Amino acid sequence: RFFFFFNTQAATELYTLSLTTLFRSSLRRDLDAGFPTGSIGCALVFTAKEVDPATGEPDEEGYEDEYQLEEVEISTADYVHRVTVADFGRSWDVIGDTHEVMEAYSLTTLKTLQDAVNAIIEFMGMQTLDGTHNVPSSAKSHRVLLCGLFMGSQVLVRADIVLDPSGGVNMQLAIRSERDDVSQAIAASVA
Repeated sequence: RFFFFFNTQAATELYTLSLTTLFRSSLRRDLDAGFPTGSIGCALVFTAKEVDPATGEPDEEGYEDEYQLEEVEISTADYVHRVTVADFGRSWDVIGDTHEVMEAYSLTTLKTLQDAVNAIIEFMGMQTLDGTHNVPSSAKSHRVLLCGLFMGSQVLVRADIVLDPSGGVNMQLAIRSERDDVSQAIAASVA
């Protein structure tokens, strides 16, 4: 569930704003809702009123209008802030395996290791570490190390990617976080 909040003073005076004025609304996440992803339909609904050029006052009457906006997509990466760690191995050990999730995936639409690495980086929205974003040209397998803050909790991801002889790539994903729900959310987002 998402709740929309906007400044009621700004909303009340919106009709006085010119077309070049920026109006912002914000989105607050219900803490009990987990980490929802998906699309949110958007529309700008307003009452257009004529303004008397002599007085600058709007007419009493106006007409309702609606303008459809692009949908807003919320993905797992939207909950992530890219951060780096000095020593991935040490951080991996410090977080420990208490909240570790391991999953295996077959990515049949990705044909090369580099394509898979690029897709994982973009999808997860995390920072690659130790130069693991580059795959050597002759490699048949590759390990990607990722780090981020997911809603304030540190997350480390180790993705082992192997070319599948029948096409595509196979990926073994290990996720460690300070919270089990965060590790589970990251793993579920890939499936």
